[in-house]
Parts: sequence; structure tokens; C-alpha cells
Amino acid sequence: MDWLSNIGSLLNQYTNHQPGNPPPTVEQDFDQLARTAPREEVSSGLAEAFRSDHTPPFASMLSQLFGQSTSPMRASVLNTLIAAAGPQLVSSILARHKAGQIPAQATQITPEQADRIPPDAVHDIAEAAQKQQPNVVDQMSNIYAEHPTLVKALGTAALGIAMSHLANQKRGLF
Repeated sequence: MDWLSNIGSLLNQYTNHQPGNPPPTVEQDFDQLARTAPREEVSSGLAEAFRSDHTPPFASMLSQLFGQSTSPMRASVLNTLIAAAGPQLVSSILARHKAGQIPAQATQITPEQADRIPPDAVHDIAEAAQKQQPNVVDQMSNIYAEHPTLVKALGTAALGIAMSHLANQKRGLF
């Protein structure tokens, strides 16, 4: 919990934070949190933002992040979604989007294949995966917790919710 002693005062300002009205320093604060806190803590905050009623739906935010991700990250996201939704369902969604030829039995795709998948197809795959395996939100949060600069593209509302979640979760410890 040493990380909390370093950023406890920063988190204090997010205790009982009102969604939609984060402090103007939320991006810099999130950077500091991401550099200091363990990955699982950052992941927990991101999962809260993905599930919040004050942010766009999970599938929308994931497709936005996917569009800005590197090829290896895209492959990691898609392989996680395939594991959650099943290869046949993913293959049928990709066919509907005319998004490349991924065999119906494929459980792993390459970064090169992932680059041919458009974000709107990922949106539909993420919706299906979340219905079948709600914990896919946690898995995606874990992937993106390693990339806080990319996560900032979700906007200040999502960052504020992530910060508030951690502040309220750790209240009394700092």
C-alpha cells in the first residue's frame, strides 16, 4: 500500500466525486495514478468506468480504444473477445461486417489479421461477448490498464469515474 501514501491526497479530491464534473486536472491525476498504483488497481478503476451509466456503453468505449490501439493490442483484444464470445459467433459478426476472413474455428488471430478488423465490428463483438461473459469487461480493463495514455482518449468523465472508484474503495487507508 506504499503507493497510497504517495497519492492519497490526490485521491482525496475524488472521494464522493460527481460523475460528469471531474476536476480540471483529471488527466494529469490519472497519469500520476497509473505511474504509481499497481496495475490491478488501475484495471479496477477502468472496469468501473466501462460499467458506469455516466459513460458510453462498454462496447462503444472498447471499439474507440481498439481503433487507436497498436496491432499487437488489437490482436490481444480480439483474442480475448473470441475466448468470451466463441469463435463461431465472432466469425459470423465479422462476415456481417465484411471484415476479413477469420475461420469459424479460429481461437487466435494475428496482429496482421486484427488490423483488418474495423472498430464497428469490434463494437458488435464486444456486445455479444459481454452478454455471454460479463467478466470480459474486467479482462479488457486489465489489457488497457497497461496503456494509460491510450485510456485518456475515453475522456475526462471516464477518467473521473475511475479515479473516484479507487478513492472510494481506498477511503480510510490514506
